[in-house]
Amino acid sequence: MPATIIEQDAVYCLARFENLCIVIWRGEPTLDRVIRCEKVFRSIEGSVGFLAFVEDGCPIPNAATRKRSAEQLHEFRDRVRVQAAVIEGDGIFVSLSRTAIRGIFALTRSAALIGGSLNEIIGPLSSAMGMSSTELQTAVRSLRESYDKGAFAKKKAG
Repeated sequence: MPATIIEQDAVYCLARFENLCIVIWRGEPTLDRVIRCEKVFRSIEGSVGFLAFVEDGCPIPNAATRKRSAEQLHEFRDRVRVQAAVIEGDGIFVSLSRTAIRGIFALTRSAALIGGSLNEIIGPLSSAMGMSSTELQTAVRSLRESYDKGAFAKKKAG
């Protein structure tokens, strides 16, 4: 079963795969988009999971957006099976992004899986969600391909 894209634009793609909310951040995470993610969480009955991809070059969210994200994690903590973030890329900026994400999770005293690729976290993520690793990888790969091929494809350098 493929992931269902709920909405997408040049900044992000919001999707759902079973009871897993998936967001791909391509541009600066904004408060209004974080609130839209919250609506998806609310629409899922029972326990939920959250998987965020932060693409290389994506800016760190502003203070208001980070604060709202932390509030959401706190609010949903009893329903969240797992929360995970894949922060793609290398270098100092990516290290700062990973630190910001860890800080958001730390504020809510929430455990999180954080890696540089889906392969780094797929085992514990799929186990926590009760899904097969292959099924989850296939759904995420298909989602990312759809987002990349759509109207909001990444701009190529050159």
